[in-house]
Amino acid sequence: MTEASNMTADVVDIGQSCLTCGDRCPGYAPQDWKKICANCKCPRMGHEVFIKGSLAVKDRVPVELPDAMRMLDAAKSRYIPDKYLWAPVGFPREKIEDYFKTIPEEKRPIKSGPGEVYWHQQLIQQFPPQDFQLSQCRFIDQEHIKTFEEFVATRNDHCLDRGYVRDSLPDTSTCRQCKGVIYKGSVVAVAPKCGETAYFHPGCFVCDTCKELLCELVYCIGPPTDENSGSKLFCERHFAEQVKPRCGACDEMIFSGEYTRAMNRDWHASHFCCTDCVQPLTGKRYVLRDKNPICLKCYEGSYANQCTGCQRPIGIEGRDLAYKDRHWHEACFLCNLCKMSLVDKAFGTKEEKIYCGNCYDSSFGQKCDGCTEIFRAGTKKLEYKGRQWHEKCFVCVCCKHAIGTGSFVPKENEIYCGKCYEEKFALRCSKCACELKAYANEEIVCRS
Repeated sequence: MTEASNMTADVVDIGQSCLTCGDRCPGYAPQDWKKICANCKCPRMGHEVFIKGSLAVKDRVPVELPDAMRMLDAAKSRYIPDKYLWAPVGFPREKIEDYFKTIPEEKRPIKSGPGEVYWHQQLIQQFPPQDFQLSQCRFIDQEHIKTFEEFVATRNDHCLDRGYVRDSLPDTSTCRQCKGVIYKGSVVAVAPKCGETAYFHPGCFVCDTCKELLCELVYCIGPPTDENSGSKLFCERHFAEQVKPRCGACDEMIFSGEYTRAMNRDWHASHFCCTDCVQPLTGKRYVLRDKNPICLKCYEGSYANQCTGCQRPIGIEGRDLAYKDRHWHEACFLCNLCKMSLVDKAFGTKEEKIYCGNCYDSSFGQKCDGCTEIFRAGTKKLEYKGRQWHEKCFVCVCCKHAIGTGSFVPKENEIYCGKCYEEKFALRCSKCACELKAYANEEIVCRS
């Protein structure tokens, strides 16, 4: 691929579905120079972006790279693995299958499988065109072009490489990435810039930052992350970010000395702006919404909750009081009748209106069938067949003793304790006046 070639020409993104929003997003639409969707504000790579055309790295990257099979004297097999988008050609079928065994199934580059989507995404993600071609950079000042060219030349000459595959490890060794055992005779991947004995399980040949498989074993060698570790492998994207900051908006590297650091990301000073109105936010207050910065004006105009009381937006400066799906300004959170503030107070609701405790009780509270007073919040209530009493009001109509949870006998809407009921209503012997007892055979017997 020459410098004049356009690395983005065959990338299809416009109109592609959002992987997060689904049907709520009508499809990806670029937002000027920002790498987010103008419709749903999700990242461009959060959509079903794919490559229309060749998926070979050699057709994506304008750099001559060595062959992944260069250590084979000759092809050991004529078997061509047609089912794969990429595979170590020249190996027998069983060796190719061994190669992919250590790679998760959803990441294997099998045509028309889930791994094909993964492969498209990683090719686009790992090789940003703006990291290779000056023609793809929109925000490099003339004074920094030489710095960009020096970065590209140094990376291409000293850091960018392609690993190779060995079909049979000569001796048992250790995987450079996972530190696990690689047994003699296994298929392995090698990163020669880390040393000819830098062996990896094929599934462990990943970028040290994003932990994703390195497409076609193409990697950049990076410096050790600590003094006890060797050099690390990176995809080109994350290698570049070891050297220069990358703008969180336009996705280009930042070669100027001045830039903004916010939200744990780096930005061109003029690119840290409101996601909606694109006004710069450097040095200004903003609100995060779905991980996107929003200026205060756009937030209050489009995203702030509406006050149920005054119907005006609740700004960032105000306290938002919420109950279920409704919101109030602090000054609007009032009893519907007496207008007393309900902030930090108990309240009741009726037909979507709020009331203080006293107003709610007097207007809607249930009353005791004994004393006719309202049941206050937290008061114990005894119920029987649609009637209700305070515990102290649930008494025998005769002796006035509290029944509580004890046994009782109802008669003609009155409540009697067992003793009073017997005295008042039990059948009695006309001779001795003692209680008569009835049996199942309808025989009535006097106790005396």
